[in-house]
Amino acid sequence: MPASMFSSPMLQQVVLAALLAGVLALLGPWWAVYDLHVDEGFNLAKAAAVAEGHALYREVWNDQPPLLTYVLSAVHRLVPHSVAAARIVVLLFSLVLVTSLFRVVLRAEGRFAAWTAALLLTSCGFFLQLGVSVLIGLPAIALAMLSIDLATAGGRRRRLLAFLAGAAFAAAVFTKAFAMIALPALVAALWQARRRDGADAPAPWAHAIGGSALVSAAMLAGMGGFAADQLLGTHVDARGLEALRHQGGPSRLVSLAWKLAPAPLAFALLFGLGAFRMRPGSSLLLPVIWIASAALLLSTHNPLRDHQVLILIVPLCWLGGIGFKSLFRPGERLPLGDFMLGNRDRRIVAASAALLLAGGAVLAVEVARDLAAAQRYLDPAPTLGEQMARERLGLLAGTTRTLVTDRPIDAYRHGLSVPPELAVWSLKRLQTGAVTDDDVIAAIAAHPGAAVLLRRFAHSPDFLRRIGALVPPVTTASDRLSSSSFHYFQSVHAVGPLEQAILPGLPMLMADGIGGLDGPGGGRVSRPSSDHRLPPGAIVARPPGSAQELGACLVAAARAADSATLAAEALGVGRALACAQTQGGGWQEATGGTALCDSADFRRPDDAHATFDDGTVPSALLFAFALEDLLAERGVAPPRWLTMMVDRALGFVLGTQRPDGSWPQSLEAGRYHGHATLNDDAMTGLVRILLVGHERRGGERYRAAAMRGGDFLLAVQGDARQPAFAQQYRDGLPTAARRFEPAAYSTLETAFAVNTLIDLHLTTGEMRFRDGAAAAAGWLADSAVAPATWARLHAIGTNRPVYARRDGTVVERLEDLPAEERASYRWQGGRDVFPEIGHALDRIALLAEGAEAVRAYDRRLRASALLADAPTARLWLDPAAAAGSPGEDGSTRAFAQRCAGLVAAEK
Repeated sequence: MPASMFSSPMLQQVVLAALLAGVLALLGPWWAVYDLHVDEGFNLAKAAAVAEGHALYREVWNDQPPLLTYVLSAVHRLVPHSVAAARIVVLLFSLVLVTSLFRVVLRAEGRFAAWTAALLLTSCGFFLQLGVSVLIGLPAIALAMLSIDLATAGGRRRRLLAFLAGAAFAAAVFTKAFAMIALPALVAALWQARRRDGADAPAPWAHAIGGSALVSAAMLAGMGGFAADQLLGTHVDARGLEALRHQGGPSRLVSLAWKLAPAPLAFALLFGLGAFRMRPGSSLLLPVIWIASAALLLSTHNPLRDHQVLILIVPLCWLGGIGFKSLFRPGERLPLGDFMLGNRDRRIVAASAALLLAGGAVLAVEVARDLAAAQRYLDPAPTLGEQMARERLGLLAGTTRTLVTDRPIDAYRHGLSVPPELAVWSLKRLQTGAVTDDDVIAAIAAHPGAAVLLRRFAHSPDFLRRIGALVPPVTTASDRLSSSSFHYFQSVHAVGPLEQAILPGLPMLMADGIGGLDGPGGGRVSRPSSDHRLPPGAIVARPPGSAQELGACLVAAARAADSATLAAEALGVGRALACAQTQGGGWQEATGGTALCDSADFRRPDDAHATFDDGTVPSALLFAFALEDLLAERGVAPPRWLTMMVDRALGFVLGTQRPDGSWPQSLEAGRYHGHATLNDDAMTGLVRILLVGHERRGGERYRAAAMRGGDFLLAVQGDARQPAFAQQYRDGLPTAARRFEPAAYSTLETAFAVNTLIDLHLTTGEMRFRDGAAAAAGWLADSAVAPATWARLHAIGTNRPVYARRDGTVVERLEDLPAEERASYRWQGGRDVFPEIGHALDRIALLAEGAEAVRAYDRRLRASALLADAPTARLWLDPAAAAGSPGEDGSTRAFAQRCAGLVAAEK
C-alpha cells in the first residue's frame, strides 16, 4: 500500500478499528462466553424488561441512568435474548472511543502521537476486557470522548459540531453519571477551539448547552422525572457501609491504575507530564485537566471499583502518546530525550540505553501479564455453577416463562423473564437493604408458575424454606454431594410410572456417594470382597457396581419415560464421575471423599492408582456418550465438564499406551499391575473404545492407537497349535498374575480379543485382523470341554483345562478345587457364564456373510442391554429384573439391574 494512501485519516481509523476487533477476537471467543461480568446479567435483564413494556424506575429498579438500557432494549427487540448482539453494541462503543481518541490527538499532535495514544489504549488489557462487556462505564466514556472529538473538530460547521458535542456529553452522563468527570476537559476543548478559530468565530457555549439540554430533556421525559431515591440513594447508602469503608482513597486509585494500565500510567508519568510542563497551553491541557478531575473525584469515591478506573486510563493514554512523541520531535524534545540523543559521552549514552531497556523490559512484563489477564477474562472456562444452570434450565424450564434468580444472565440466556423489581438483585442492594428476603418472597408470590434459581449468594435455610413453601425444590440425588450454593425450585410435571419406580430409591442409594455396595460390617465398599470402608462422598468408577452403570440406566429411563427429571439425575451422576477423574483423565477404582469439583480447595486425585481393570474407562466413556446423545435429543448443549471428561479420558488412554501397543492393568506400581493385561477386558476394551472415539470425535490418532493395540494382540497371539490369548503378558510372553491365575491361555480373554480384532477389521478393512480373529475363534470352538461349555484356562502346550487354588496349586479338574474357591471365580461354563465367547463365535460366523451382517448383530446386542459394549458393566434389558428388589446391601449394581428391567418393561 503506498504511503500516501495510508496517510488518509479515514483509512487509518479503519485500520485501527480492525486492529482492535482482531486483537479481541484473538484473545478469546468473547461473543460466546456465558458470563463475562455479573453486571452483564443486570443490564440485560433491565433491557429485556423495558422491551417487554415495563417502565424503568417505576417497575424496574435501576440505580443507573437509562440510555444504555434503552439501546439494549432496542437490540433485544431486534435480536431477542442475544448476549452476543449486546456485546457487539459495546464493541461499537469501544471503536468510537478509540477512533475519537485517535482523531483528537491526530488533529492537534500528528500521526505518530495519535497512533501511540491509540495503541496504548488498545494494548491495555483492562480496556480490552471492558471493550465487549455489557457494562455501562465504557459506553459513557466513549460518548464523552466523542463529545471532545466533536468540540475540537472546528471547520465551517462549528455551531452544529458544538451542538452535537453537548448532546454527546449529555448522552454520556445519562449512560453513567461519572462521565461528568470529563466535563472540565470538554469545556477546555471548546475554549481551545474558539481561541484557535479566532476572536470573530461564533461562541460555542450556547450551542453546546442547547444540545446538552435537548438530550437531557428527552431522557428525563422518558424516565418520568429524576428518580433520586434509586439514582442516588443506594450509592449514598453504600458509602456508609463498614465493609466498604476502606475500599477507596488515593493509594487504592494509584495501585489500581498500575495494576490495570501499567503502560499508559508509565508513559504519562515518564513522558506526558514533562511534555505538558514544556507546552502547558497546548492540546496537552485537555488530558491533564481530565486526569486531574478524575484523580480528584475517584480518590474520594468509596467504594472504588475496577471498572471506574477506565475513565482515568483514557486520558493517561492521550497524555502518554503525546509525551512519547515529544521525546523525539525537535523543538519539543524533552530534557530526557536531549540527554539520551544529544549526549556524546558513550558511557552515559550506554547507561541511558541500558536503563531504558531495563525499564522497557519491566513494562513489557507488566503488559504481558495485563494481556494474559484479559485473555483469561475473555475466554474463561465456564464455572460449574454456570454449567449446572444451563443443564437444569435447559432440561426443566420449558414449562415456565419467568425465572427469579440472583444471577439474571441465567434467565436471559434461556429466554426467560426476570421479575422487573428483581432485575438488579445486586450485592450493593443487599448490603444497603434496598432488597430484602421479604421482597424476593413477595416477587415469587406475585409471579405464579415462576421457577427460582439461586447460585450467587449464600442464602439462609429459613429463606430457602420460605421459597420451598411457594415453589417445590427440585434437587437431584447427587446435589447433596456438591459444596455449591446451587438451589433450584420449580413446579414440575406429574411423575410417571417409571419415575415413581426409580426416583424414590435414589436419595438413599446416593446418600453417601455414588457406586459400590454396603459392606458386611456396615458402611459402603467398592468391591464385594473388600472390608475397607469408603469415605463419605466417594465415587466408585470400577465395574461392577460403578457410578456409570447407574448413570447409564438413568439415561435409558429418561429416554423411555421422556423425563427431564431422570435426565437431570443422570447428569448429576455424570458430573460426579467427571469430578472423580484423575489429573491425567483416568479413574481410580474409587475416589475417596471428593465433593463435586466446585469447591475452592478441590484437588483431583493423581494418576498413581488409576486403573483400566474391569473396563473402568470404556464403561465411563460409553455412559458419557449416551449422556451426550440424550442431551442432543432434548435440545440441550453438552456441558463443558462432559466434553472435557470425554476428551481427557480419551487422551489418558492415548497417553498411557506403551510403545509396543499394550496397556497395563493399572498405573499402580508393583505386583502384576504393570503387565500388559487382557484380563477382564482391560486392554481389549481400550482398543474398542478408541474406535468409538474415532467414530464420534474423528481424529486419526484414536484409530492409529487402536491399530497399535491390534498389532500387539497379533504379536502375542499363540502359534498355529494354540492361536489363543493369555490373561496377561510380560515381555510379550504369557505370565502369571494372582496365585490362582497362572500363565495360561484363556477362553474368555481370547473371546475379548476376537471381538476386538473383528472391530478393527470392520473399521480398517485390514485382513490381518480378520485372520487373527478367525484363528482364535477356531481355537475357541475346538477347546470346548463339553458341548457349548468352556473352561476358563488352558495349559500352554497341552491345551488341557487347568484350575488353580488360592495357594497357587494347579489342578486339572474343577472338582479338585474347594467348593468355596469353585464358586468365587468363573472357572467353567456355557454362554450364560461366558457370553463373550458366544458373541465371538457368532460374529466370526456372520463375518463370512459380510460386514453388514456383523453390524446388524451388534445393533441387536446393543438394543438388548445397556453399556452393551462394556461386558464387565453390561446391564441386560430383562423385564423379569423389574420385579426384583435392589437388595438390602445397598448395591448400585442391583439397583441398576432393576432399573434396566423397569426400562425393558416400559418398552
